[in-house]
Amino acid sequence: MYECLSLPILLHRLPPLQAMKQLYHVENVQGVHWRDATSKASKLSEPLAALLDKMLEPDVTKRASLEEVESSQWVNRQLPAKLQAALEVLEEQQAARDEAVGEGTHRGLTEAEISDRLSVFDEMMDAAETVGKGKLPKLE
Repeated sequence: MYECLSLPILLHRLPPLQAMKQLYHVENVQGVHWRDATSKASKLSEPLAALLDKMLEPDVTKRASLEEVESSQWVNRQLPAKLQAALEVLEEQQAARDEAVGEGTHRGLTEAEISDRLSVFDEMMDAAETVGKGKLPKLE
């Protein structure tokens, strides 16, 4: 059902990257096919299982490229309406946060305060460069 949530818990609730590393180790070091290494594999859809097969391929020339992963049937499937609506809300919220951070309004800073902070930052960077060249910065 919600397969995107099942990948991280394929092996004892591991984060996705660790789960993938563990599956790769099981398959390529221990010689056990990943589908046989976990009882959760039977609950995955065939498009996801096929994608994992390609991602875990030991032969680098046959392993899925990023483009193949991005264009896979599973990655590009339609989300259920409830999840799509939630994703759209999150995208709107992120866009608002990005705009606020760009303007400095996420902390209630005025343009002058932002400018002052950037000036102090530039001075710190200049001092760091000076120290990096073996010189002591000027103290005021």
